[in-house]
Amino acid sequence: MKIVVYSDDIKSEVFRFTSECFEELGKSFDLYGRHSFYNDIDKHFERFWCLIDEGKVKGTVAITKIDDITAELKALYIDKSLRGLGWGYKLLDEAVSFARENDFSRVVLDSMSQYTDASRLYKRYGFTDIDRYNDNIYADVFMQMILAYTMEYKNPVEEKSSVRLIPYSCEYQEQYKSIYNKCYHEMREALDIKPFDFIQDDSFFDLGMENVYILLNGNEIIGSVALKGVEIDDLIVSPKYQGKGYGKKILLWALENIHSYHIILRVAAWNKRAISLYEKNGFEVIGKA
Repeated sequence: MKIVVYSDDIKSEVFRFTSECFEELGKSFDLYGRHSFYNDIDKHFERFWCLIDEGKVKGTVAITKIDDITAELKALYIDKSLRGLGWGYKLLDEAVSFARENDFSRVVLDSMSQYTDASRLYKRYGFTDIDRYNDNIYADVFMQMILAYTMEYKNPVEEKSSVRLIPYSCEYQEQYKSIYNKCYHEMREALDIKPFDFIQDDSFFDLGMENVYILLNGNEIIGSVALKGVEIDDLIVSPKYQGKGYGKKILLWALENIHSYHIILRVAAWNKRAISLYEKNGFEVIGKA
């Protein structure tokens, strides 16, 4: 059993397998109508994979491109004899890994609520429900997965920080809330993560703020960072101060004050600027988050 990239020499097998899957689901495989795109798989899909066993297609999955940051999961089908054995997960992982490696920031999918096994698989993998994003009249389930990286501090830098951060205190609550929401709004809106303003009310401040440190210019917050065990989190710079090197200064301060030899952070694939900052200052991607 192996997963291979589609080629035209297995087209007839793909048609046979897909037709059987559709029949099981109570649908018809219409190569001259709704499903005509299967006649040119290489053109329609960014990548299409097949699970092959002794020359027979036993599963499929594909990725299409919606826009520069959004990939769509398509055609995930698995032969009923192989369900529950992990092959559906492996096909899904192949597609999501491809999307991440090709600089997409999220993967979306549509499905139908009666496909309960598929929904469980998607949720177990990390997909979450979202609002409708297309006009597919047959779909009533819409999900997405935000692609992110786990990075580790592997190449220590010699440069020292030139700033000093202080512990967060409640007198800065409204200012912190405003800056935090401004810093993440663009990304959350682009990735359709609702609410676009993450901090909605004061309950956000009830837990975890003891790990947050802020950099001030007088009484004005320049930026902040959270140190959580071995993890650097929520490094933000006020829009007013962005582009002036404060992100690097705050990162260097965090590296000096986290008191660990094993330092990690997680960053959304969308945030190319942050990824570049971390890579230039000793971090390497070690996996997906």
